[in-house]
Amino acid sequence: MEMELKQIPEVVGATTGPHALTDKSTTAHFSAGTPTGPALLATATGGEGAAQLYLNIENVTSTDQASGYDVYLNLPPNADPDQYPDHFVGSMHMFGVAEASRRDRQHPGTGLNYSLEATDVVKQLEAKRAWDPADVQVTFVPRHPTRPRGAIRIGRISLYQA
Repeated sequence: MEMELKQIPEVVGATTGPHALTDKSTTAHFSAGTPTGPALLATATGGEGAAQLYLNIENVTSTDQASGYDVYLNLPPNADPDQYPDHFVGSMHMFGVAEASRRDRQHPGTGLNYSLEATDVVKQLEAKRAWDPADVQVTFVPRHPTRPRGAIRIGRISLYQA
């Protein structure tokens, strides 16, 4: 009987501190390396989907309800996001963020978490030489650019490989 190897995700890059979202586009930067542990083993064995990449946006908190954000990788500075659909990774819908941010006896108040599959976007960016792992840029574009009623904070942005 042959056992199937399960791919274990490995962090290959992450921000070092929180990132604030506003009513305007904001960009967070971090560097990404190559896997050195479980994801390296999966890549070496050539398993199906060995180079899957996931952009994780963790501990999104707000003191009030907020609009959603579209998320892009390596969007050029001051670019119109509509002109760069191949940089689009996904959306963060903020429904329930205020409730998920409240701490009480039953809940830690750590906010919302998002995991966006980024493999195809990174491959497209690599093909057109618009991907630099030494400077991964994650841009958050407000879907409804009105002033947020409360502070919106992201605890950490990370790139996982599985």
